[in-house]
Amino acid sequence: MVRWPRLDELERLRERIRDLEAQALAQAAAEATIRERLESVAANAPDYIIEMDRAGVITYMNRPAPGRAMSDMLGSKVEIWMEAGARPAFARTLAHVFEHGEPASYESVGAVTGRYYINRVAPVLVDGGVDRAILITHDVTELKTVELRLRESEEWFRTLVDGYFDAMAVSERGRLIQVNPACAALFGYTSEEMTALSAADLTTPEGAAIVMEHIASGDEASYVVPGRRKDGTLFPANVHGRNVSYRGRPARLTFFRDLSDERRSADERRRLEQQMQDAQKLETLGVLAGGIAHDFNNLLQVILGNLELATLEAGGGPPIPPLAHARDATLRAAELVHQILAYSGKAPRSEVDASVSELVRGTAELLLVSISKNTELTLVLPDGLPDVRIDPAQLRQVVMNLITNGSEALGGKSGRVCLRVGRGQPDPDTLSALAVRPSEPLVRAVFVEVTDDGVGMSEEELRKIFDPFYSTKFAGRGLGLATVAGIVRAHGGAIHVASVPGHGSTFTVYLPASEAAAQPLRAVPDPEPAPARLRGRMLLADDEPRLLQLLLRSLTEAGLTVTTAHDGQRALELCAEDPHAFDVVVLDLTMPRMNGVDALREMRKLRADLPALLLSGYSEVDLGDDLGTGPTLFLSKPFRSDALLGALEALLSGQRLPPATRM
Repeated sequence: MVRWPRLDELERLRERIRDLEAQALAQAAAEATIRERLESVAANAPDYIIEMDRAGVITYMNRPAPGRAMSDMLGSKVEIWMEAGARPAFARTLAHVFEHGEPASYESVGAVTGRYYINRVAPVLVDGGVDRAILITHDVTELKTVELRLRESEEWFRTLVDGYFDAMAVSERGRLIQVNPACAALFGYTSEEMTALSAADLTTPEGAAIVMEHIASGDEASYVVPGRRKDGTLFPANVHGRNVSYRGRPARLTFFRDLSDERRSADERRRLEQQMQDAQKLETLGVLAGGIAHDFNNLLQVILGNLELATLEAGGGPPIPPLAHARDATLRAAELVHQILAYSGKAPRSEVDASVSELVRGTAELLLVSISKNTELTLVLPDGLPDVRIDPAQLRQVVMNLITNGSEALGGKSGRVCLRVGRGQPDPDTLSALAVRPSEPLVRAVFVEVTDDGVGMSEEELRKIFDPFYSTKFAGRGLGLATVAGIVRAHGGAIHVASVPGHGSTFTVYLPASEAAAQPLRAVPDPEPAPARLRGRMLLADDEPRLLQLLLRSLTEAGLTVTTAHDGQRALELCAEDPHAFDVVVLDLTMPRMNGVDALREMRKLRADLPALLLSGYSEVDLGDDLGTGPTLFLSKPFRSDALLGALEALLSGQRLPPATRM
C-alpha cells in the first residue's frame, strides 16, 4: 500500500528545498566574490603570475606584459616573450620542476630596462604528479640596488680597515674576533692566529690588567702599555679604544700604535738639543776664552817683561830663585789660558801628517815619570797604521792627560793602565753613546785607547767628566779632560767612554786618518839667541800703557829708535807724515779708534813694502788676505824678549818672509 506524504510533510520538504537553493545561491555568490577578489589581487599584484603546462605554454596569466594583449599571450610559449639571455636558465628551471616536483628559481636582468628579477617556478600537483607549473617573476631592482650599495659600503669599509696604518682590533670580553692586517703585522701573527688570542696575549700581565680595566670602565683615553710580539719582544704600545656594538653584541674597538720610532726620535731630538746646548756652551766659552786670552795675556806680558828686566838689572848672573819662580808661574798661567782655548776648540794648531804610534812612543819616557810608581803602564803601539793629521803637541797633551787620569783612578794602589793604538772607527751601536761626537762621519780612523782597572765611574759622573774643573777626586782639579775634549773636537775626532764602578774605565779617542803620506817628525829647535844690538827706527803702537812703556824700554836698550802711539789711528797719522821715517812698525791688533790690521792696511797703501810685526793677546786671529806684499809677522802674547827681538831682527835684516807669518 503506497503511503502518500501528508500535506504538512510536503510543505516542510518544499521549505527545505528553498533553503538549499538559497544556500547554493549564496555560496555561488561568495565564490564569485572570492573569484573576483582573487582575480583582482592577481591582476594588481606587483609580480607576474603565469600558469603553464609541461611545454611551457601559457594557460593563465594575471596580466599581459606592457604593450601586449592577453589574447596574444595566452596559448603561446613563455619563452617567446623572454629576452634571449634568460631563456636557457628558464628552460633548465622548468625541466627541473617537472622532473623533481620541487620549486626552483633563477635570476634575470632586463637587457633594455636594466632591472633585476627573481623568477620562481613552482609545481602544481594533481594526483601526486606535476600537472602544470606556476612562474612568478618578482622585480628586485630596488633590493639589488640596496644590496649593491651595501656590498660597496662593506668593500669600502674593508679597504679603509685593511689600509689603515694603525693596528685595529675588535674584541668581545677581551677575546679578539676581528683584526686588520696592520694589527697582525705589528704583533707578528697572521690574522687567523690573532683571532684565537686574547688581549692578555698581546702584553705583559701588568699591561693586561690595565687593558681590562679600560675595557670594563669604557674609558676612551689613550694609555701606554708594553706590547708583546709573537717572538716575545716588547715594545711601547699606545692603546686607545671605545666600547661599540658589533653584529648586535657589545664589543671593544681598539687601536694600537708602536711608539718605538717616536721614542727614538724623541731621544734623537734630545741628543741634538744637547749637542746644540753644548755647541752654544762652547761658542760662549770660546768668546769668553778669547777675552780672557787677550786681557790676561797682556797682563802676563807685563809681568814676564818686568821679570826679564829685573833679571837683567840683577847683573845677568845665575837666576834669582824668586824671579825664576815668578817667571815659571807666569809661563804656567799662559799655558792655562792655552788650555782654556783648547777646550773651546780655538787654540792655534800646527798640524802635520804623523804616526800616532810614533808620537806616543816618543812620549813614553815622559809618561813613565809622570805617573805613580804603583802604576804598571803597558803600551801597545803597532806600526803600519794610517797616519793622522794632528798637532803633535796637542796629541801629546791628550795622551798625557788620559794616562794621568787613568793612573789617578787607581787611588794610589797598585794597578794597570794600558794604552793601545789601533785602526778602527766607532761602530753604529756606539755612535749615540759617544761623549764627543765627530763633526763628520769617521770613515777611516785611528784610535787611542786608555784602559785602567781603577775605581770606575757612575753614569752621573760620566756625564760630567768633560766639564771644566769637574773632578771625581777633589774640587777644582783643572781642565785635563775638558782640554782633551776640546782638542779632539777641534781635530774632527770622537771620544767614547765606558766605565763600571769598581771595574775601571776605558777612554777611546778616534781621530780621522789622513790620506797623505806621513812626514818624519823633527824636534822643535831652540830659539836662536837674540842679537846683541839692533839698529833701526821703529813705530810701536799699543793701548796698554804699562806694556807700552815696558816694550819701549826693552827695545830702546836693544838699540832701536822707538816712536810710540796709544792707538791705531795715531800710529797711522805718524806714518802718514813720512812713510819712510820707520824701518819697521809693531802694532797691537786690538786698540781703540783703529785696530792694528786696519792701521797696517792703510799704512801699506802709503808704503807697500813696510815691514810689520803684529802683536795680540788672542791666540788665534784672522789677519785677512789684503795686507799687501810687505813682510808681516805675528807674535802671540805673552812672549819672551828674545822672541820679540828675533822677530824684529828678521824683519830689519831684509829676509824674504811670506806675508802674515806666525812666530
